[in-house]
Amino acid sequence: MDNLEFSQENIKAQKKKYYASFLWKLTVAIVIVISLQFIILIPVSVIKKMLLIAFTNPASSLSGLFEYSTFEKILSVLAAVIQLIVLTITDGAGALFLYYMTKKTACSPMKRDMPFGYWLVTFLICFGLGGIFMLIGSIVETIVLAPGTVIRTLFNNLLAAAPGNVVENIIYADDSWFYFFAQVLVAGIGVPIIEELFFRKLVIDNTSKYGFGAAVMISAFSFAAFHFNFRQFFYAFALGLLFAYVYAFTGKIKYTIAFHIGYNLYSALIMPVATRMMPKGTIESLLESTSLLSENLKANPDMAMDAYNIFWEDLKGIAETPGFIFGISVLLLVRLFYFLLIFVGIVLFVSFLNKAIKVRKEMPMGEKGTKRCAAFNYGAVLFYVLSGTIFFVYYLIANITSLFGG
Repeated sequence: MDNLEFSQENIKAQKKKYYASFLWKLTVAIVIVISLQFIILIPVSVIKKMLLIAFTNPASSLSGLFEYSTFEKILSVLAAVIQLIVLTITDGAGALFLYYMTKKTACSPMKRDMPFGYWLVTFLICFGLGGIFMLIGSIVETIVLAPGTVIRTLFNNLLAAAPGNVVENIIYADDSWFYFFAQVLVAGIGVPIIEELFFRKLVIDNTSKYGFGAAVMISAFSFAAFHFNFRQFFYAFALGLLFAYVYAFTGKIKYTIAFHIGYNLYSALIMPVATRMMPKGTIESLLESTSLLSENLKANPDMAMDAYNIFWEDLKGIAETPGFIFGISVLLLVRLFYFLLIFVGIVLFVSFLNKAIKVRKEMPMGEKGTKRCAAFNYGAVLFYVLSGTIFFVYYLIANITSLFGG
């Protein structure tokens, strides 16, 4: 009995060492990504502000060449190009570091083909899971952020691109077609490829020695945590779990890359096209009117009818903008189609759940207690500390910005 207990403890220690060895490398890879982004992007932001300040100087030679708004837009475009390049390169740098550190120990799952019918069903399920868990993430983020932003958040979610993406703030900094093509290339194609190689192939190839159970959980959780905000965390975890199971079962990363690109292209291609059908400035006006309604209702609850009348007058004024009715019709149709995809995805998920469970039982998921070994070791602790710190800083800054009206 003593020998058996010693053997079990020895195996447990080996498992912890195995997972810790990879997780600290994953943590360092993410630190490299974030550090490079800060090192490069902060100076870019400072230089942009300095140039704008210099432009307002009457003695500046730049002030005679452009209008201030034109000069600001040029700088925004240049800054966005740099940000897009940096995001792609830094993510790739982290993936390359992780590949270099683990190339001798990586072991890919057995290769299997995935029939197109199953691929299509799984792709539609992506929208069902993504839609439900994005709603959960939006609710959690609304609670975490400063109160009083519920209406604005919901309205913004209605009009903005769905599903959200880490680079959407860059893309929507301007409504030019340059940003549209940049979003398609980077958010729609480039980022999904890098993230699938990073969080699916590299992670699962290096954490599946003791079964796929722990590997898919590490893949999904690290992918979700890498987004560093609650709005994206929940749906990224759900989709990450689905993608991880597909890769673990098929051993072919091309399937999950195709899922990821297809899902992201909805936000990078279809929604931006629909959004650009709206007359320029009308979406901003709608958001401002909605924000004003929220503020009026909060400041004077007894004057709710007056607040709604003001809001209604604003809406009528915006609706008279040439092209607004056509633009809002296209935008709402695209959104309705997205909600239809969510509904179909949920129905398919429920319908195929039993089959998915049977497939999962056929996979070597690992012995009982393996996930605990993967979750509790020094490498995992380092990853938790890093992720928790970044989440805290992100929401601290967001709340401070909200308090000061930023």
